[in-house]
Amino acid sequence: MSVIVNYANTFIRNINNYLHEYNLNIVTDFIKSEDHGVVITTNQATFSQDMNIIEKYIKESESINSEHVDS
Repeated sequence: MSVIVNYANTFIRNINNYLHEYNLNIVTDFIKSEDHGVVITTNQATFSQDMNIIEKYIKESESINSEHVDS
């Protein structure tokens, strides 16, 4: 999970690009890893389908253990 800390800006930029591809007005602005998983904050409240898109991106990332990702 330390990969997230080292590349937080890259992850945020990539997630935002991914969200833009889905024409969503959501922007991620913070990401960090904790003992229980990954914490991502956004600029506004999100619907579950929006979180599913973010979760899908994170799980597809080869540098993050997908077992630690949950919406």
